[in-house]
Amino acid sequence: MGIYDRLDKSFNIFNREKAGAKKATEIKISDLDDPRLAELIPDDLLANLKEELEILDEIVEPLDMEEVRAEQNPKQTFFVSN
Repeated sequence: MGIYDRLDKSFNIFNREKAGAKKATEIKISDLDDPRLAELIPDDLLANLKEELEILDEIVEPLDMEEVRAEQNPKQTFFVSN
């Protein structure tokens, strides 16, 4: 499981730990072409992730933080892929 931050183009992967572990291991990856990412995610899922992020980059306008702070036309994007 992981989280991709479109603003800073970083990917955080959380590995499941043994039962009783208090915290999951976090692996920070700063680029989707990082070879470590290909080792952690199956090829078909990684290709799908890259394709869907490319589509999002083309169709979704950048978030205007001034608008959000002013609470005018806040834009929220929730995206789940499996």
